[in-house]
Amino acid sequence: ASCVPDKTALVEGIPDVNARRRYTYKDLLERAETAARALLTRFQPGDHIAVWSSNCPEWVILQFGLSLAGMVMVTVNPAYRPSELSYVLKQSRSKGILYQKSYRGNSMEDSLATIRGDLPELRQAISFDNLDNFFASGEREQTLPKVTSSDPVMIQYTSGTTGFPKGAHLHHHGVTNNARLTATIRGGTGGTVDISAMPLFHTGGCVVGVLGTIQTHGT
Repeated sequence: ASCVPDKTALVEGIPDVNARRRYTYKDLLERAETAARALLTRFQPGDHIAVWSSNCPEWVILQFGLSLAGMVMVTVNPAYRPSELSYVLKQSRSKGILYQKSYRGNSMEDSLATIRGDLPELRQAISFDNLDNFFASGEREQTLPKVTSSDPVMIQYTSGTTGFPKGAHLHHHGVTNNARLTATIRGGTGGTVDISAMPLFHTGGCVVGVLGTIQTHGT
C-alpha cells in the first residue's frame, strides 16, 4: 500500500464487468484495518476465528483484517455439512465465525444453527449480510497489536480422506515466504493480473493466489 497505493489490488471475479467491485492497495489496507479494529472489539489477539464462505472480496479483507488483529484464521470449506462444521469449529476451539448465509443450495446459516448448542467456546456468529455494520463497529483510535513473523496466522485443515482432518498451524513467515517464492518462480511481476481460481479456504487460494499476487504488486 505504501509502494503502489493507487494500483488495483483486487477485482471481484463476476461475469458482469460493470458490477465488479475493485479495490486499490490503499483501499484494501484501509478496509483490512477497519476489519481488524472491529474484530478487536469482540475478540482478543491469539483467538481462533473461523471464516466460512465461498470466494469473495470480503474473504480477502477478513484474511488481512484477522492478520492485522493478531488473530488466527480458521479456514472452513463452504461445502461442509453440520457434522463436518461442528468437528472443525470444536477441534480448532474457534471463538467466533464469520459466515455466508448459503452456498450452492447449502443453507449454511441453518447448518450453523443446528450445532451452536454443541460449541460452548463459540461466542459469536456474524453473517456476511451484517458485515457492513460489523465493520462500522470498530473504534478508529484502536491501536493494532504488534504481530511477529513467528506468530500463528492460520489453521488449515488437511484432507479427511483417510480419517478426520488435521488442523495445521501456519505462521506469518511461513505463508508469506511460501507465497513470495511461488510467485517469483511463476514470473509474477507488478504488471501481472492473476485469476484466483482456487478456493480461498485452501492455501492454493489464500496463500499462493492472494499473498503471492500482493507481494509482487500484481492484481
